Amino acid sequence: MAWVCGLTSTASSLNAAVARSAEPLRRLQPVFQFSRSTAETKGKRDSRALYTSRQNSRRLWMRQRRRTTLVKALQQDSPPDLSTPVPEYIPGPLDDFFFKLFREKMAEEVGWDSEKPGYEGLIEIVKHHYTRNSSKEVTEASTVRVLASLFPAWLLPLFRQLIAPLADGKIAAVMTAFVTQATCQWLMGPCTVNEVTLADGSTLLSGVHVHKCKYLEESKCAGICTHTCKIPTQSFIKDYMAIPLAMEPNFDDFSCQFKFGVAAPPRDEDPGLHTPCLSICPTAVARSALRGNLLKEQCPQI
Repeated sequence: MAWVCGLTSTASSLNAAVARSAEPLRRLQPVFQFSRSTAETKGKRDSRALYTSRQNSRRLWMRQRRRTTLVKALQQDSPPDLSTPVPEYIPGPLDDFFFKLFREKMAEEVGWDSEKPGYEGLIEIVKHHYTRNSSKEVTEASTVRVLASLFPAWLLPLFRQLIAPLADGKIAAVMTAFVTQATCQWLMGPCTVNEVTLADGSTLLSGVHVHKCKYLEESKCAGICTHTCKIPTQSFIKDYMAIPLAMEPNFDDFSCQFKFGVAAPPRDEDPGLHTPCLSICPTAVARSALRGNLLKEQCPQI
């Protein structure tokens, strides 16, 4: 029995020794836990700071890129280049929205709607609009009302007061060119922003080159182009947005050049008002067989 008692006593001594040696570790455990928690918190804070830093860097890069693009647009010195290839145009949901809105406003102004769907129906409304008015000036004023009705009532006065005066109107001209290119291809077809020469001889990235105008090609009429698009648009941009605009349609290849920031010529000096009949005009083609020279004379619709 003595050896059992000795073993028991030895075991008790060992347990006591282990307990005494583990006591410092138990005392340090809260410290370890605190250090671990602090490290995890610091790691999360560092990760959050790194994410925020990356986001701020990206915002700064985008801001500098926009500023650089605008500065380049306002300081271009090279001549306009219209030799760029025709870009591919893929209609999207916004194009459908703009098309339906424009057609509704046009039908509302005319008081008549076509039964034909799509672009063909729109052209039929435009032709009805053009032929029903007593004069071309009435048609132009009516089209300006349609254009104004496409915008919220507060937007155009705000643009005219806050944006148009900046940098002698150059910022507004550049902005309008890019917005036109982004939102009007459903009506005109593929187009590209390009440089134009201003009245002072400088150049500005405020032009829009329509490679082949769908509106002109489908209407087949120089008069419709001139009095329901060219002149009303020039008047609307100038009167409602305080931006000079000259539009130069090419009745040979059906392209068109918008020049935001360039004043339109007087009516009696505008080449668009002295154009001959188009070779695609059904009426002109039919009558040219009888008269022979109608296509060389000024279009009677202008």
